[in-house]
Amino acid sequence: MISKARAVSTLFACLCALCGPLSYADVKLSPLFSDNVVLQEGMPLPIWGTAEPKESLVIRVAGQTKAATADSKGRWSVTLDPLTAKGPIEITVTGKNTITVKNVLVGEVWLASGQSNMQMSLERVASGEMEIFKADYPDIRILEVPEKLSNSPLQAADSGPWTTGAAASPWRPVTPETIRHFSAVAYFFGREIHGKLNKPVGLINASWGGTPCEAWTSMAALENLSAARSLLDRRKSIENSDADPSRPAVLYNGMISPLIPFAIRGVIWYQGESNAPRAAEYRSLFPALISDWRAN
Repeated sequence: MISKARAVSTLFACLCALCGPLSYADVKLSPLFSDNVVLQEGMPLPIWGTAEPKESLVIRVAGQTKAATADSKGRWSVTLDPLTAKGPIEITVTGKNTITVKNVLVGEVWLASGQSNMQMSLERVASGEMEIFKADYPDIRILEVPEKLSNSPLQAADSGPWTTGAAASPWRPVTPETIRHFSAVAYFFGREIHGKLNKPVGLINASWGGTPCEAWTSMAALENLSAARSLLDRRKSIENSDADPSRPAVLYNGMISPLIPFAIRGVIWYQGESNAPRAAEYRSLFPALISDWRAN
């Protein structure tokens, strides 16, 4: 006959075996802060990530030391003082574990967005193969935001459009291998300012062919725009459109919101054809998008 104490001990052991070892969240940075990242010079720099709820952290960058405490959901953020163009430097975040981001540069960061003209890759332009062959710019770094729809705003702290645990670094120096499928317009723009300013350049491409302006605008901005009311009413009448990238706000939610509040110098935009049949409406939509993005 098994004793009561032995029975309790056996039950406890079984429960432990079923539950496995207790696990705690490791300190992590947003996927935007990977090896090879370019940070914007000359302005306050938000840096954020996740950790164990209420965990105390120390963030060190280029001689600056900042303290942070994760909130009840495990999210934390700090804002660095402005940096001048330099590199390479490192970002180190220490909590119960330590992570280090290497080969970090400080320079000019630009977001490229829009539809197919912005999305068109370097390999598709005239003399594209020659341009690819000559593309050797270790101080120009590129980041591709994957195409992703969302009915609510995503956050980069939750990996945003990037696959959780992705092994590859989102940021990549420009080489013939990395630039082939990247936006040609963004690349030529970045190469031009890199040559003129002699500073590191970071290029973030968030574009999707055939998409309208309203898909890249937040729902809050659209709902406050009188010219968009008929547009929102039309979209509400469309059934089974979950996979439709032209729906209002879905690309803002899935591809722009995860970038906030990453510091950038500005945006280049190449879009309009998908709104051409509603050109008068675009007169209000595009300024609303501009104001929306500037506010964030």
